[in-house]
Amino acid sequence: MINIEGQKFIINNRMFFPYFDPNVVFSAEKQLIKKEIKNNNCILLRYISDFDNPNYSKFWYIIKDEFVPIKEFSTNTRSQVKKGLKNCEVKLVSHEFFRSNCYEIYASSIVSYGQVPILKEEFKKISRDNEERDFWVVFSKESNTPIAYSSNKISTSSANYTYIKYHTDYKNLYASYALHYEMDKYYLEEKKLKYVNVGARSLLHESGVQDFLIKKFKYRKAYCKLNIVYSPLFGFLVKFIYPFRGLINKLSFKKLTEVKAILNQHEISSQ
Repeated sequence: MINIEGQKFIINNRMFFPYFDPNVVFSAEKQLIKKEIKNNNCILLRYISDFDNPNYSKFWYIIKDEFVPIKEFSTNTRSQVKKGLKNCEVKLVSHEFFRSNCYEIYASSIVSYGQVPILKEEFKKISRDNEERDFWVVFSKESNTPIAYSSNKISTSSANYTYIKYHTDYKNLYASYALHYEMDKYYLEEKKLKYVNVGARSLLHESGVQDFLIKKFKYRKAYCKLNIVYSPLFGFLVKFIYPFRGLINKLSFKKLTEVKAILNQHEISSQ
């Protein structure tokens, strides 16, 4: 974790990402940012400004800032939420319970995307106690088996549903409906947080999860400005290959995935 002008950033794949809410204003001189990029051998830093602007932009977060009772959902969604609540019980659990009982959910979800899950011991390490995080678990009422979870980053004003995973053997129990309904109710109605969010727009493709939440649970797009500061060399490389983005996007080589994301990110930030 790196502190820049009073705000925390995390480093992933040599890139700085904000560890604070998107509505928080970050103000730092570009020279200071470039110095931090250089000192940490990174290629770029990104941050958000003008959060929840009513005017359209190419970048957004998916948020919900008002609890919607079940009676205000569509008939179809109302039925699905009721099925989820009938089949499942949603609980806020301890960090220890999460570490000891949720690996199978994680592994099932990861495998379903054709990826290789980390080992159980590694899973326990990355979920060590963190006072800024809540863990929610969905249980099958019939078997009392954990079948889904959400790991949420909590701040004074919002809850970020950072990691949500479902065990693929229990898709027919409508766990996602029960989980989102109960978490939204807890954070927005009981805790009176300003908003909950499920992250920013994808850089490579439309997100089915985001569309699902907008359609079913009345989430919305909070438009904002994406800002990027590059290291000098990496910035030069991005701007050099940017004119060829159309050709690169047509290529299907897996190794180009990160390149495509970087170019799409640059295009969005240049609007």
